[in-house]
Amino acid sequence: MEEKQTQSRRLFPDTHYSLEDWVVALRRAPSEAEQYCLEEVVHYKARSDMEHEFLIVHASNPSGSKIALGIDRNAEASSTSRKLASCKSSPPPPASCKSASFKSSPSSASSCKPAYDAVQVSHDGTPEPIFSQNERSGRLPVALSAISFRDPARLRPSLLALSRILLTIHCQFPSYALFKYQCYFFARGTCLALIDLCGGVETVHPEGRRTETWCGVPVSYWSTASDALPYIMPLFIPVYPPLIIPTGLHAVYKVVGLHKKHAERKAMDRLKIKLTCLQNDIAKRLTFDS
Repeated sequence: MEEKQTQSRRLFPDTHYSLEDWVVALRRAPSEAEQYCLEEVVHYKARSDMEHEFLIVHASNPSGSKIALGIDRNAEASSTSRKLASCKSSPPPPASCKSASFKSSPSSASSCKPAYDAVQVSHDGTPEPIFSQNERSGRLPVALSAISFRDPARLRPSLLALSRILLTIHCQFPSYALFKYQCYFFARGTCLALIDLCGGVETVHPEGRRTETWCGVPVSYWSTASDALPYIMPLFIPVYPPLIIPTGLHAVYKVVGLHKKHAERKAMDRLKIKLTCLQNDIAKRLTFDS
C-alpha cells in the first residue's frame, strides 16, 4: 500500500493545487500520468447551505496504484489553498491557455471575478479527505450521477486527457458568474465533455434530479429571474389600470424568451467545449506529425 501511495506522491507531491498548478505537475511526468486511467467520475452535491457541487475522479495505473481527485470551482481560493499557494511560487500558465483556440468567450470575460478551479489529491485513493474539504455540514454529500467507461473497444481516458478537458473549460470560461459559470456549470460541463469526447456512460442516481439546482430550483430559473427583474419590477409599481394587462403580458413574453435564451446558451457552451477540445487535439497531432 505504501509503495502504491508513493507512486501517486511522486506525480503529485502536494495535496491542494490550483488547476493550472496541477496541470503543470501532471505534465512534468507525462508518461507516468498517461498510465493513470479513469475508472469512474462521480458528481456530488454538498448538503451545506450553498449546495456546492464537485467531482471525485477515481483513477488507477497498471501496477494497481489508485488515486482520487476532488475537482471543483469556487469564486475564490479557499483559505487552505491560499495558504499553500503562498508557500510556493506560481509557475507560468500552461501554454495551451495562451493559444488562439483558448480565447475566453465575451460572456465569461464580462465578469471581473475570476474563477478558482482547484484539484485536491487523495493519495490513498479514498474520497473521505475530499468529502471533509467540500462538506461543511458534517454529513456525507449526495451522489448525483457517475460517469464510467465501459466500451471495450475504447481505451479509458487518462489523467492527461482529463487535464485537457478541464483546462479547456477553465480557459474558455475563466470568470465566476453566480447564475451561469459557477460550481454547477464546471462539474456538469466536465461530465458532459467526458460523455461527448471519451465515450463515458452516465448513471443517474435517485438524487440526480438535484443536479444544478439550489433550494430545489434549477439554477437556470434563478438566472432567468435575475435577468428578468427589469421587466417584472414594473408590475409592483402602481400604474394606470388599463396598462396592467399589457405590462404583465410583456413581462411574461420577456421571461419566456430569456429562459429559452439560457437553454440555448447551455447547449452552445457544451458544443463549444467539445469543439475546442477536438480542435486542440487535432492541432497537437498535426504539430507532432510535422
